[in-house]
Amino acid sequence: MAIAIKDASEADTAAVRATLDAVTADLPTVVVMNKAEYSTQLTSQVDQLLNIIYALLGLAIVIAVLGIVNTLALSVIERTREVGLLRAIGITRPQLRPVVTPESVIITLL
Repeated sequence: MAIAIKDASEADTAAVRATLDAVTADLPTVVVMNKAEYSTQLTSQVDQLLNIIYALLGLAIVIAVLGIVNTLALSVIERTREVGLLRAIGITRPQLRPVVTPESVIITLL
């Protein structure tokens, strides 16, 4: 629960703050804040939530990259006979790259 207090325009803000602090000194659950402090508190809570979301997003990206690497590794392992046959008939490594690279790009994009 929050209670807003508006002081008179001629009132001394520091004196009002000191009086409120003195009145609420016995109440540990009551916190006296001005608008700027309240705004900072809310902003810090939103920033904490955003940091948690960023951490989860980073974790999702790491998991996705590991999945892509795993899929590409399995694809290469499954094609070892095909690559071996192509190498046996005389294809060189630079000639083999354009055969494997498009498949890797398509798997990565999917």
